[in-house]
Amino acid sequence: VHLENRSLILGFMKSVPQVLAPQGLVIITSKDCFPYSWWRIEMCTEWAGGALALAGVLPWHDTEYPSLYDGPCNVNRDAAVKPTDAIVFVFCRKEDLSELVFPINRWCPNFRRAHPEGEEGGPFRCAFCKPGQLAFYYEKELLAHCAGRIHKKREALEAKWLANYGTLLDSAFTSSEGPRREGQPAAEAQEQQQQQQHRQQQQQQQHQQQQQQQEQQQAATPTHGIVREPPPAECEPPEKIG
Repeated sequence: VHLENRSLILGFMKSVPQVLAPQGLVIITSKDCFPYSWWRIEMCTEWAGGALALAGVLPWHDTEYPSLYDGPCNVNRDAAVKPTDAIVFVFCRKEDLSELVFPINRWCPNFRRAHPEGEEGGPFRCAFCKPGQLAFYYEKELLAHCAGRIHKKREALEAKWLANYGTLLDSAFTSSEGPRREGQPAAEAQEQQQQQQHRQQQQQQQHQQQQQQQEQQQAATPTHGIVREPPPAECEPPEKIG
């Protein structure tokens, strides 16, 4: 279901540049919770070829209809949708991004890393568990994250997306290097992703080696004349008198 919904949105995003007016905006409302967040709507601009760019991800209460979600509006029962999860994706033409991008303080906190001025974070990255990549400063943190149940589920979903994107929607793929070219075969696209993963592993190894070198240098640093006295020997108990 995740991939079919994702491909449906992707097909829409591919058709938008043909009809979008100059300085125009594309607005998609969704929710920042499962299963909607797994559609990765923020990535659809790249998967669709890169003609559009993400200009903002705003809380629903910043719109003209902040109270809409306070009433019953579920599709299958008479109950209200949680307004705290409702978000608005705003897209524009890539060449208009510098003029139309929303200030980062107006973006939903969970998406601010995807802002052009978003915080870069550490060198160890998970590409799909958080918008703009989930960044860690230490390799052990990334390894612990990748061993988690949710990450493994999402990794399997993205592998399925990569393997079947050609049948879902033509040219609906991008590696972390950039948008997939029109007509690029799936095997070539997968090879690009594997190469990128290999480069990331090399960067992680280099970072780990640098940390080890720094630790060795710190251990070899002289104490500048400070003499450390050995700990006193354990005293024997005094003999009993009388």
